[in-house]
Amino acid sequence: MKKRITLFIIVLSTFYITLFTACTSKPPPRPVAKPPLRAPQPQRPPRPVNAHPPAISEQLTESVALTVQPEEPQPIEQVALAPDEQEEPPEEPEEPQPIEQIALAPDEQEEPLDEQEEPQPIEQVVLAPDEPQPDMSLPEISVDLLPLPYCPINPDGEEQLLTANIHVKSASPIDTWYIELRAPDSDGVFMSFAQKGKLPETLTWNGRNRENELVESATLYNYSLTAANAYGSTTYQGTLAIDVVVRREGRNRLRMIVPSIIFPPNSAQLTRGLDPATRENNDKILKRIAEILNNFETYKVRVEGHANPTFAPNSRQRATEERGTKRILGLQPLSERRAKAVVEYLIKLGIARSRLTPIGMGGRMVRVEFADKPNWWKNRRVEFLLEKP
Repeated sequence: MKKRITLFIIVLSTFYITLFTACTSKPPPRPVAKPPLRAPQPQRPPRPVNAHPPAISEQLTESVALTVQPEEPQPIEQVALAPDEQEEPPEEPEEPQPIEQIALAPDEQEEPLDEQEEPQPIEQVVLAPDEPQPDMSLPEISVDLLPLPYCPINPDGEEQLLTANIHVKSASPIDTWYIELRAPDSDGVFMSFAQKGKLPETLTWNGRNRENELVESATLYNYSLTAANAYGSTTYQGTLAIDVVVRREGRNRLRMIVPSIIFPPNSAQLTRGLDPATRENNDKILKRIAEILNNFETYKVRVEGHANPTFAPNSRQRATEERGTKRILGLQPLSERRAKAVVEYLIKLGIARSRLTPIGMGGRMVRVEFADKPNWWKNRRVEFLLEKP
């Protein structure tokens, strides 16, 4: 009976010790070799603290625990395995063997990879002395006009030609060329001419356009000559000065029409209210007229002032514009004042007052139709009628 109790206590103690150890300790790392197993040492369970004396059964249990000594754990015998049952040692990793290079046949040799080529500098091609570089320059143009100022017709009615001497320098042949002539106060082209091929060295012109209209007397025309070769074009610009044209209207009658004498708007002043260039041009024209009048000393001169109407013909506004109002000067009195101003200027230039007669024509005798607004400037003019007594 005592042996059973003792054995029971030993087994119970071993169970609790094993359970406690499993809960509190970390699992050991996996050993490479298996160590021999040992039985756990039995430990004496803690004695409970109690103020009362233990009962007879408890004292009997304690006395048995003190007298019975636990058996020492026997070492675990290692079982020797048969030769065919022995554990094989872990395989060691094999060392990498060098890769044998297989020599290919001459026709099976691999081509080496193309390496990135370095950029080569661009070689400059130097032409030989007998291979000059092409001249790609544009044409160079200059023009000389004769005579200047140009008078397309003389008092006897004979036409006079204008001669243009053209100087061209071009490395390549001229392909095309054209000429334009424009009046200063007009947006349109008075005359134009274009042609392909070589530009001639000399051109002549009779002063008329395709409609047989003659250039205006005492007027500056702007012209341009453009020539193009294989590499581009060049334009030469110049000014053509037209002389005061004297037209014969009978055996003893001549007329000069001058639309280039400029006045300020609604004014008869020739010197005030104008820019210096316009005043200089007026002076130049009137001096030329005085020179021509001195060539016809036996002729009387009627100076007619003409104005440009800005309202349609036969309208009420046109009639009011012609006679004027208290605030606005009419075309008839305005043209008369302008004619008188020209007469006074000619007198200062040496023309006898007895030869000159001013007349205001207003807007009654227009040269350009009302619908032709770009050419209204031709209506604002001064005409000189020379009559031999």
